Amino acid sequence: MKRDNDVQILATRLRLAACAGIAALTLVGCGGGGGDGQPAQAPVGDVNPPVISSFSPAVGAVGDQVVLSGVNFAVTPSGNTVRFNGVQANVLSATSAALVAVVPAGATSGTVQVSTAGGTATSSETFTVLSGMGSSWRTRTFGLSGSSTIAYNGTRFVAVGGGAIEASSDALTWTTAQRPAYAGDVAWNGRLFVAVGGAFWFYTSTDGLTWTRRDWPDDASDMSAVAGTSSTWVAVGEGGAIFSSSDGVTWTARASGTSNNLFDVVWAANRFVAVGGAGAVVTSPDGISWTAQAAPTADSFSDVGGSSALIVAAADHGFSGSTLLTSADGVMWSAAAAADLSLMNDIVYADGRFVAAGFYQTATSIDGVAWTTSARLRSIFESLVYTGNEYVAVGADGSGSARALLRSVDGLNWSTIQHSHNLHRIARSAQDGRLLAVGMSNITRASTDRGATWSFAPLGTEHLFIDLVWAPSASAFVGHVQDGANQYAYTTTDGAVWTQRGYMPCWGALAASPTRLVNVGSSLVGACVAVSDDGASWTSITAPSSSTMQGVFWTGSQFVGVGANGLIATSPDGSSWTVRTSNVSEMLKGGAASGSVIVVVGANGAIVTSSDAGATWTARDSGVSSTLRHAAFSGTEFFVVGTGGTLLRSTTGVTWSKQPTVYNVDFGDIMWLSDASQLVLAGDSGLIATSPSQ
Repeated sequence: MKRDNDVQILATRLRLAACAGIAALTLVGCGGGGGDGQPAQAPVGDVNPPVISSFSPAVGAVGDQVVLSGVNFAVTPSGNTVRFNGVQANVLSATSAALVAVVPAGATSGTVQVSTAGGTATSSETFTVLSGMGSSWRTRTFGLSGSSTIAYNGTRFVAVGGGAIEASSDALTWTTAQRPAYAGDVAWNGRLFVAVGGAFWFYTSTDGLTWTRRDWPDDASDMSAVAGTSSTWVAVGEGGAIFSSSDGVTWTARASGTSNNLFDVVWAANRFVAVGGAGAVVTSPDGISWTAQAAPTADSFSDVGGSSALIVAAADHGFSGSTLLTSADGVMWSAAAAADLSLMNDIVYADGRFVAAGFYQTATSIDGVAWTTSARLRSIFESLVYTGNEYVAVGADGSGSARALLRSVDGLNWSTIQHSHNLHRIARSAQDGRLLAVGMSNITRASTDRGATWSFAPLGTEHLFIDLVWAPSASAFVGHVQDGANQYAYTTTDGAVWTQRGYMPCWGALAASPTRLVNVGSSLVGACVAVSDDGASWTSITAPSSSTMQGVFWTGSQFVGVGANGLIATSPDGSSWTVRTSNVSEMLKGGAASGSVIVVVGANGAIVTSSDAGATWTARDSGVSSTLRHAAFSGTEFFVVGTGGTLLRSTTGVTWSKQPTVYNVDFGDIMWLSDASQLVLAGDSGLIATSPSQ
């Protein structure tokens, strides 16, 4: 259940003319034209020839999924033959307006074809097949972009609430199945997903991959929630609106008996029960005839769940928390024996227990009366499902800045599956090859298998990572951590247990040589530089310039600091610095070095290089205007990442080419793993990917 708010409703109405097309199941824009409308489904074997209006993404590697949009497709996968430049692909999902196909082995760049009983269509645009280092990527983690409500059909998770419908088979990597999609709630009834939200459209899908946008009847209101049995669907919403449907496609308005907003609905105790504002409760045996019951509370309900014998609803007291009310029939209600509950956003019954989840807390009960509460958690739970062996919850992390996904076998003890924090730094241990990735959060991601799988652990505080390096002199990872208005060094060897070390003078960036750590950035008095041998004690150094360094890296023989107004300064030890002439004025962010060339990158596509150990610098044409953040050298090539999914490559540092990828989020960092001949990429929404894609 997800309650619409006024901002969402207004946004829905203002964005009716927004750019359209069925969004990529992966993460880039469409390869052709197209509109937002989706035709009604045609029967299998329709004699009308198919038409391809667009496909997305326009580039991809073997094994990537591609959404084709158009008309007159067969509505079963087997009724469509899709070919990428002549090579037949596996079709995963089909409606008359959309197909999901997998780029087949042996495919090369060229047009895409769809053949049905009605004929063959060929795309007007070319699909580009990516291969090789830095071109084909395997997504390892990718978080939800903004969804807050989740459903599960036994093989696939579907989430809604962020202006899109997102899908995942493992809750680790999420892709956009439909955009735009103004939906706040989604449910599965055993045959169909239905997603509802605004007053104009709802969405249906048989598999969570391909979706059909449908129109509500003219008298629809903004809808808050949907629930379905094997034979009946019910949707509820603003002003007491209730609609019912026998198939999830054709809906009829029903009289609810209340004008209060209805926030949630469930089938429980052999009836539909809908709850809403000012204690509103309405019940129905069939979804058609509804009876308004006496309000059991003056508080508004936030959610309702139930078993075959009992209904449980959460009454919201505002900041003081929730009370759980129970009923066997939706008419007579009593308070459950559960004190000091936080605000509860969702209630499910599965695996023989009720589970309620909300603000930093969950609670469980066998009978709905006696409840056990969890310890305080770091996430705000907004929705949860049961997969058959565990509960999976979606919500916001403690700061509310990112989507969090968690799992639990008992509803009380939770572990993190995924966080969608924007990642901006990767570091690697020289001792065991362990990788850590961090963003501006307190969550550490760790991998012991070269980036294939990742575990999540909190820093142990509400503080935020600013930067991260592996420091040989400390034999540990050193995290640059913001603690209120101050910043400290934290160390770890495994990414799970961190120890606070010394106060760090500068807010900015870190770098490490074999014997020294350097901290650059700003302080209350301006530009700042500090050094340390172990991360515990730091010594401030006179900054080489009034311009602030934004980044610093070790080339193998010296530190290079870069920053505002085109600042470049070099130092053999971090203490004695020489300012160099960069010949650019942009903000510089980071860089990398080969044995003979140093590359520095920054805002507005700035790239400068030096072939004389940093003494003189030459500006290069990157061909892009995005902000370039970090660079890596593979032994044969430089790779540079930046905003807007920018990935550049160069063998010399002099001439650069843009490398297409399937991602359109901002990239934060890139690292070369020489022992695996592999690149690791980190970016926004918790993206971690490896290349090559095998």
